[in-house]
Amino acid sequence: MFSGKRSAASKGSHLLRGAGSILNLAGCATNRKRPRGDASTDMKALQSDWIAVGNDIRKAFTLVTANKITGKGSTYASRASRTK
Repeated sequence: MFSGKRSAASKGSHLLRGAGSILNLAGCATNRKRPRGDASTDMKALQSDWIAVGNDIRKAFTLVTANKITGKGSTYASRASRTK
């Protein structure tokens, strides 16, 4: 794969190329045609996405609230204490 050794000029070149791509606000120069769905299809997809987000937030809230009531703390903290 790679030898692991790169010249300073090569590293600088990669850094500049990366910075240039981040700052490229105009986007890609190619003109792609994207498939367009009708408005009802888009609305259904957005609705489904936001329902999933809401369900995730409700689940997280329930878990956090249950942990406060039982005094268990976060699941990460309880897992870390078991491994010690």
